[in-house]
Amino acid sequence: MGIALTRRAGARDELRIDGDTKATMIIKYLLTITLLLPALPVTCLRAGESPSSELFPKGVSAREWATFAAGGFDEPVTGVIYRDGTMLPGMPLGGLGTGYINLDTDGCLGNCTAFGSYVPPRDLNVPFLGLNVGGKTVVLTLDELDGVESAKQIHYWGHYPVADLEYDVNVPLGIGVRAWSPFLPGDADGSNVPGAVFEVHLRNTSLTQPP
Repeated sequence: MGIALTRRAGARDELRIDGDTKATMIIKYLLTITLLLPALPVTCLRAGESPSSELFPKGVSAREWATFAAGGFDEPVTGVIYRDGTMLPGMPLGGLGTGYINLDTDGCLGNCTAFGSYVPPRDLNVPFLGLNVGGKTVVLTLDELDGVESAKQIHYWGHYPVADLEYDVNVPLGIGVRAWSPFLPGDADGSNVPGAVFEVHLRNTSLTQPP
């Protein structure tokens, strides 16, 4: 199988597989995982443990200011929850002065100015995370992709420099992602790290113990 990166005038880069573009999005997704996320910290809860709950409650009303309890905070927080991937662009991730990649509300990586592409920024529009449970592959985006399932819903809370996402999926898992880049007021060096951290929280919602 041959994979080639081609460029057309005025269009996004396009990946082709032996001249066929059917799997373009899935291959982009796999390459994104390989290039951008070589190591993801993963928190797993076993059956019978508290779901320690979600990073934030998914029942909060969308697109309006609300106060709620959230993971990592001792006191209730105030924020706005977005759903359905309708609010774009999402929150930018990246160090100060190093370029950014937007983490969009539809579960994709959006505009990107990394590697000096500032004017105009590149539009990646690719998913960045998926999983396989019991032979079923789910890509954590609201976009529809051939051959795999997508998330039913994404609950998105951006509170710079952190973005929290909770997913509704057709597998017996609760899934949350906390993405952030270092932002330390008064510490330019610490805030200048050209990267982002993606913490993946997996919660077993089935009645069986995983192997």
